[in-house]
Amino acid sequence: MKKNIGTSMMVLGVIFGIFFTQNPANAEIIPSEHNPDFKSYQSYLDGAKSYCDSTDRYWGKNNAIRPIPQYPELKANAVNHQITRTQNLSNLSTEEKNRLASELDMSRMGDFSGFKTLEVARIQYRSTMNSLFSCAIVNSRLRILKGLRETVESTFNGANSEITTQLNKEQTRLEREKDNLQCNNSDANQTTVMQEIVNSATRQYCHYRYYLSYLDTTLEADRAYVENVEKAIGTGSETTIARDSEAWTKSYNNYATALETEIHRADATLPRAIRTFMDMEKAYPAHLMLAIIYDDYIRLRNNLSTYMNASTQTYLKAYNAQDANKR
Repeated sequence: MKKNIGTSMMVLGVIFGIFFTQNPANAEIIPSEHNPDFKSYQSYLDGAKSYCDSTDRYWGKNNAIRPIPQYPELKANAVNHQITRTQNLSNLSTEEKNRLASELDMSRMGDFSGFKTLEVARIQYRSTMNSLFSCAIVNSRLRILKGLRETVESTFNGANSEITTQLNKEQTRLEREKDNLQCNNSDANQTTVMQEIVNSATRQYCHYRYYLSYLDTTLEADRAYVENVEKAIGTGSETTIARDSEAWTKSYNNYATALETEIHRADATLPRAIRTFMDMEKAYPAHLMLAIIYDDYIRLRNNLSTYMNASTQTYLKAYNAQDANKR
């Protein structure tokens, strides 16, 4: 059931090469025969570090925007420890922390009927990628805000304006969010920032795909071991140990299918995330200015309403004060 890592990386390289046609180096082709079989957790760690973190790869030349998750060894105590550790991460948005607390609840994991170790890793990877793109979006919006503010200030010759005030409020909000996420973005130009995001996301993807291969190799080598590990993950358990050949086949197929599905999902979602981010970059300036204009309109409407109400009341008082015979 294995899907070749090299083939997946090659496809991503071609896609990202299309994004950056001005820099063909980013379309680097990864050897498609690269498909390691990990005999141990340490061999997976060594292989991922050697391949995914190599400065020979365009994505490995700089620090990642977000730290690479520590995916757990296929042992019950290691997986349980990683569940607790991931729940207690501090450099996440409040929304992400709440989501992790729910999804990694020990009783939920104990009752999870699928491949629990894979589920924990999937949640780790998704959380990391969510935070990575959150950092990218915040950083991009701050850069766009800076350009808009400079344009507004030059238009008004440095005088204060309501638009400048609104831009400053948005900047303050985004800077707080950036500090909370502990982002490691640079403040370079748009092209460099975009390449940084693609490189960091590709590096995260590379590590995750190596980990999926580690799970795949272990599952194929010793299904009984995997089932015994799974039974001890979380509190309570829906995992049952296969006792006959039919149950063995069903159990293996369930785990293998879950792995294959996750591999396809990881392969498909990263290019879509990159495209969505690029669309956001194009739309955000117009969205922000429309929001400010709409806010100004609401204030103007409310002020006019207050003024017109006062004028109407004054008119009515004056009208009613007149003698009825003179109306």
